[in-house]
Amino acid sequence: MSHPRIVVSPPGPRAREIIRLDCQHSSPSTGHPYPFVFDSALDCIVKDVDGNEFIDFESGGGVANVGHSHRKVLAALRDQLDKAIYHHGYQNAYNELFPRLSEALNAIMPGRDRRFFYSNSGSEAFEAGLKAAAWHTRGHTFLGFLGSNHGTTLGALSLSGQIPEQRRHFPSLARAASAPFPY
Repeated sequence: MSHPRIVVSPPGPRAREIIRLDCQHSSPSTGHPYPFVFDSALDCIVKDVDGNEFIDFESGGGVANVGHSHRKVLAALRDQLDKAIYHHGYQNAYNELFPRLSEALNAIMPGRDRRFFYSNSGSEAFEAGLKAAAWHTRGHTFLGFLGSNHGTTLGALSLSGQIPEQRRHFPSLARAASAPFPY
């Protein structure tokens, strides 16, 4: 089957209704760059609520780069869900998963003496990177590239340049300079 597979011209009637409800009940500060209403995904194909299918070139911001609903990822999730859904996090108590993952990453990465930081999202990882850079350099001015996307927390938005609607009405938490990406 070739993709995209369009059943109804997007956004379809179900998508329009969900977008209307979202606009009525959600904070306008979240912003959505395009009118796609997600329903499901498998491998690299995403489906909207009206049955349209598209090739996913975003990969969930890099977190789904093995494809959606990958059977090995689902198996690992099921194994963990059988043990616990929530844990206070590695900052409050030790957990075997984090040092084992770090050990495995160290074994395949070039260089030596690497340390790892794990987070829940790209925004959180970016915030940690800002803090680490400021701590180690004692500098507080950062460079962000035009068209970049680092997340939606205030620090990440301060350097993101991809979706202006998401930055509108928010203060910048970092002194930032913007530059075109050096292709």
